Amino acid sequence: MEDEVDRLVAAWRRERPDLDVEPLEVLSRVSRLARHLDRARRLAFSEHSLEPWEFDVLTSLRRAGPRTSSPPASSSPRRSSPPAR
Repeated sequence: MEDEVDRLVAAWRRERPDLDVEPLEVLSRVSRLARHLDRARRLAFSEHSLEPWEFDVLTSLRRAGPRTSSPPASSSPRRSSPPAR
């Protein structure tokens, strides 16, 4: 079954038979696959009202485990009261 990449590669081979178009073929397919996976990922996230970056943050926190379970304010350099004198 011929696809768009096959037609693109065939056109280059016809016009420039001296060029090695194998890298073009591989990169074109990888690029198309990456776009397809990105669309599927975004669709799955949108079903849960998540942006891709939010999912990345959540998975990073989950991988970090319970040792990072303290609230963000507790690790902040700001103090709630002035330092003791």
